[in-house]
Amino acid sequence: SVSVNGHRMLLLGSVLTFMLRMLCSYETMVIYSPDVQDSERDADIESFQSFLTDNGALDIQVSSDGIPSRMAYPIEGYNVGVYVLFMYAAPTSCSKQVQRKLSAPSIEREKFILRFMTTIT
Repeated sequence: SVSVNGHRMLLLGSVLTFMLRMLCSYETMVIYSPDVQDSERDADIESFQSFLTDNGALDIQVSSDGIPSRMAYPIEGYNVGVYVLFMYAAPTSCSKQVQRKLSAPSIEREKFILRFMTTIT
């Protein structure tokens, strides 16, 4: 026979397994304007990481060399941009919030971000 604590542990394990299955792996690529100061871009990256965490994202990794790279085609008159890749696991509700946040018109965000895209990996 299994003790009560054993049942609780089994149930907890089942709940965790179920929750992990509900998470998807996402990548969000953000291209920042080369005119943005490093400190402003870093603050925006930190803010976005906090936003992801607040919306249920786990295992957030950020990849960027901070150096403007040539783009395949000009965006808003720029031939180069600073690419920042966010990789994370999150519920689908988080990806919807990401889309909403990054596509919302904002004067500050419009001068920072040239383009963004989120994909499921």
